[in-house]
Amino acid sequence: MKKIIGLMFVFLLFNSMLLPDYYQENEYLARSYDDARVVRVKYIEGEAYIKRSYEEGLEEAIRNLPVFDRDLAGTTDGRLELYLGQFNYLRLDYDSEIIFDQAPQLGRTRTTIRINRGGIYLLVNKLDYGRDIEIQTPDCGIFILENGRYRVNVHTEGGTEMLVYRGLTEISGETRGIDVGSMSKITMFDGDIYQMPVSIMKTHQDDFDLWNIERNSLVSRLLKYRSRYLVPGYSNYEYELSTSGRWVYDRTFQQHIWIPFNPGVYWKPYYHGRWIHHPYYGYVWTSYDSWGWYTHYYGRWHWSPVYGWYWLPGKKWSPAWVAWSWNDNYYGWCPLSIWNRPVIILNNRWVKDYHYRSGFPFYSSSVIVVTRENLWSPRIHKAALSSKMLPQMRNSKISFRGRHPKLKPKSIHVSVINVKGKTIRYKKRGFLSYKKYKLMKSGTEKKPGLHKAEVYRYPKKKTTVISKRIKRYSSSAIKNKTGIRTTTRKTRVNKTQPRYQSFHKKSRRETVKDTPRKKGKLVKKTVPPKGKIISRKPAEKKQVQIKTTKSPAGPEKKTVKRKISRTTEHKKGQKTVKKKTSDKKQKKADKKKSKKEKDKTKKEKLNSK
Repeated sequence: MKKIIGLMFVFLLFNSMLLPDYYQENEYLARSYDDARVVRVKYIEGEAYIKRSYEEGLEEAIRNLPVFDRDLAGTTDGRLELYLGQFNYLRLDYDSEIIFDQAPQLGRTRTTIRINRGGIYLLVNKLDYGRDIEIQTPDCGIFILENGRYRVNVHTEGGTEMLVYRGLTEISGETRGIDVGSMSKITMFDGDIYQMPVSIMKTHQDDFDLWNIERNSLVSRLLKYRSRYLVPGYSNYEYELSTSGRWVYDRTFQQHIWIPFNPGVYWKPYYHGRWIHHPYYGYVWTSYDSWGWYTHYYGRWHWSPVYGWYWLPGKKWSPAWVAWSWNDNYYGWCPLSIWNRPVIILNNRWVKDYHYRSGFPFYSSSVIVVTRENLWSPRIHKAALSSKMLPQMRNSKISFRGRHPKLKPKSIHVSVINVKGKTIRYKKRGFLSYKKYKLMKSGTEKKPGLHKAEVYRYPKKKTTVISKRIKRYSSSAIKNKTGIRTTTRKTRVNKTQPRYQSFHKKSRRETVKDTPRKKGKLVKKTVPPKGKIISRKPAEKKQVQIKTTKSPAGPEKKTVKRKISRTTEHKKGQKTVKKKTSDKKQKKADKKKSKKEKDKTKKEKLNSK
């Protein structure tokens, strides 16, 4: 017994000596977030912007830009498509603005969107549970119940139009809720139903509907595509990778690896893009490559002299699978391999046993180094140290840090005057379209507050990118008998927007038993639909007549003959009309008499002839 206790004591001492090294090793690993709430910018046409909930100023919406919880997305003279995951898409029309009160988690569909103004289009191809997607407007709450296609228009003067092309929704106001089915439209105003659901025609389409039809045709191709190399939960990204690269089976990893088509001689992972700072996730990478979303948030990058840079698929999401290093003047990073070791390449050879804790070499072709000021540059591939400067720093190294730095970016803003003459305040690191605008000298603009920052103006000669427009909303605006209502959105400026809740007590997550059982058989309930009148038969009354007869001889006998007649009452104003119906036997007797009379008349006519 003493020997066993002694062995256990030695074992615990040995583990206690190894634990500090273990935690020190894992301290430098990139963190993965399975519960991350991230939305992706899929496509832009025209001008669109993103506003972070934790920073001032706007960012220009670009492809693969991540959108987080409580962020704002809007358009000025353009349209925007956001990917919600699970083949669900959200599209914004001109002059529209929404806020993600609750962005969907990775692999889930629970979403809450608040519309400030404009129109949106929602394409739902997968819904985990009913009411998972919730849309809040100043007039009502909208809960998606089934897969389908939906459109919501929020008027600036007041009122919300909900169009259901395919699917089922619940529209909730302040006092009641109503279900709206396919090919129907409903109008809400200040929490009440202004116009009951009416049918809509396919011919009543504007340019936003036609644009959505084009985008839906591209989505239909993705739905038909079958995944072969990725996990079923992430198969929706394989179409982008297969069209931009090739898959090769590797024996060392015993799985397929992905190699991009001609990325460039100087291309490397986490090079063509920029960093976005988030208070919870840290520094999140935004790739400018068309296929860069999935390959820079999932899986690991590696290098070989045969394939060059190749990518290994993964399941966990991370802001960036990189190892960080910095000192007082420079910041650097390089990809993390599948073994959680930095990929250090020297003289066109991967040094597997490189002692990276002593520091990252400047001259490594896999390490990206920028100055302290250029860490927030919108174009990292231009701000990174060039090959001319690297030989001078051949013997210098950057100390290894592991995780992302805690340095917060500086807030420098740029004023941009768009096509319609409106002034938008962009963050300088989030403004990329310098070529579309003309730089104006500071102090030339007469508007207040613009002389301190750089001012860019859209050239008047150029036309808008978007094609010919058609009026978005229906001609039957929110009107009263006397004319257009005087109530506008200005009444809600100083008030918080109300949140409308669902009126349904039972949700689809619970087991619902609506049909009672009787003797082992199902008995269906016949419930009339709302607004439909069911004709019912009037109540019937029975009357009994008693007759007494006397026989000529013998004692008096009472013979009772019961004659039943049914009377029905129909009210017409104040008068009541009674109708009597004879017994079955009496009806047969009447029929026989009528036949005999008809036969007699026929014989008389024949005899007369």
